[in-house]
Amino acid sequence: MRIYHHYTLWEDYHNGLYRTTWDNEDLLISKAIELLSNPDLFYSVALEMIDQWPISAEVNLTNKESNRKSWIGQASCCYYANTPEILTCMAWGKLTQNQRDIANAVANKIIKHYEIKDDQIKIEF
Repeated sequence: MRIYHHYTLWEDYHNGLYRTTWDNEDLLISKAIELLSNPDLFYSVALEMIDQWPISAEVNLTNKESNRKSWIGQASCCYYANTPEILTCMAWGKLTQNQRDIANAVANKIIKHYEIKDDQIKIEF
């Protein structure tokens, strides 16, 4: 079931995921590349992010019509290095296809983890 909360409640919004101005563009892109190209680091940061940003996670991960893998990557980069989504997209373009495939596999694991956790919460009530 898709759950929606007003954007003013979203942690990713409050932490600058959707901002359009920034300093240190090259540094922010390199931090996104660092995260997305390191599967172990990406996995641990993404797990922490969905735990610390539960409202944003609920909005984005219960919407199966959206690109949930993309949101996991973008939100994780924002959580990790304050990189906005547009710069994460630029970083994504600099990854090799193999790095992208591995990052997508990590994002799929995070989505599955979230869905299992979400199903367990629903069963408890």
